[in-house]
Amino acid sequence: MKLIKDLITFIKYKLKEKTYSHLIFCENNNLYLYLEELIKRQKKKKVVISLEKIKKNFLGLDYFNFHTNFFRRFFF
Repeated sequence: MKLIKDLITFIKYKLKEKTYSHLIFCENNNLYLYLEELIKRQKKKKVVISLEKIKKNFLGLDYFNFHTNFFRRFFF
């Protein structure tokens, strides 16, 4: 089931990939605290990629997370 969800997430990302100017990798909730200021400061179109579900609101940013190791390795 997670593999199918990750496939759908990957397809959604690929369809919009060219519209992003910045990709921010936020591995987990602990790192979000350090990246939050950077995320808010940049005015350009950004996307946040994560390896686990982030509990914070991204205020209109696109956010994708991957659960399976296959798509984590494939994406990065």
